[in-house]
Amino acid sequence: EKTDSDWQVSHFSSRGPVTATDTRVKPDVVAPGSYVLSVQSHEVLTDEFLGPGYVYDYRYRNVNSGTNFAFFSGTSMATPVAAGSAALIYQSYTNRFNKAPSPAMMKAMMVAGARMLNTILYRYSSFGVEPSVVDQGWGMIDVKRAVDGLPITAGDTNSILLMDQDESVSSSETKSYTVTVPANQGGLRIVLAWTDQAGNPVNSKQLVNDLDLYVDGPGGSGYLG
Repeated sequence: EKTDSDWQVSHFSSRGPVTATDTRVKPDVVAPGSYVLSVQSHEVLTDEFLGPGYVYDYRYRNVNSGTNFAFFSGTSMATPVAAGSAALIYQSYTNRFNKAPSPAMMKAMMVAGARMLNTILYRYSSFGVEPSVVDQGWGMIDVKRAVDGLPITAGDTNSILLMDQDESVSSSETKSYTVTVPANQGGLRIVLAWTDQAGNPVNSKQLVNDLDLYVDGPGGSGYLG
């Protein structure tokens, strides 16, 4: 029911996509939230809520976590990990550029640095085929990769290029950027993120602004994100 390693997605973690008609990848990223050691209030009598879902602590001879700490699972564990990771990424960005990143930039950095977990059935969408189930989004948050870039080979320079656009984009408008990848580098990862307006829940697809990412590769090859 839980996970037996930090490279698996727990059974109780929500799966995406958004809906059957809105196939955006959700969740965006995941964070550790299964069997996480956290602080325990002395005002709470743990014995009062011990039950089938809480049989993983020292009282059941698993590990002695003492009276100040306890092992728990769920979004109450994963959310603080994600928030703390975001705070470190935010601080790194402000220290480097002397300004705050936009919410879209924060999302792009966290997605770009995420690491793919082991999964048996579910992968990214490929060749225009959307996955029927999304279990981990773009992967598990990795702060170092988010702020330094992600090396593919031992000789990679760990460079990261951030473009935070602060002007609006009109309908059917295009924005173009040129990125040069030096020779003998492992690869390139590109993420497009934006802050969307609130959608109408009665619509089959709640996305308001539909932006497309298209990458022209060497030799005329193209990639649609």
